[in-house]
Formats: sequence, structure tokens, C-alpha cells
Amino acid sequence: MENEVLWRKDGTSFFVEYSSHPMVQGGEIKGVVVTFSDMTERKLAEEALLETNRHLEAATAQANEMASQAAMA
Repeated sequence: MENEVLWRKDGTSFFVEYSSHPMVQGGEIKGVVVTFSDMTERKLAEEALLETNRHLEAATAQANEMASQAAMA
């Protein structure tokens, strides 16, 4: 699972990814191992990349508009 949020004792939250795997013994499920991974840095990097893409798209649109206007002149 991705995009889950866990809360720290101090009230702050952080994104986690987790997976669970059964512990099987003698053909029976005896328990489960759950692994959590802090995804905070990955989320921040994804947000920065999206913001950069938005800026690039805006700059490209502006450059195309200026080129179009120059071609008409």
C-alpha cells in the first residue's frame, strides 16, 4: 500500500508505504510480518518534480506564444 499516513506521538504525520506477508508454518498462517517504509523524502521529491514540470510547461507556452507573435510580425 502506498500513500498511507502515520502519526507520531508529537502529532506530526508522515507518508508511509507498507506491505504485509503471512508467516506460514505447516500449511497454516501463524502470523504476519508488516514492513513500513517512510516515504517522506520520495513525496517531497515528487512534489518538486511536479512543480518544476509546471514551470517548464508555462515557460514553453510563453515561448511558443512569443514565437507565434514574432512570426506574425
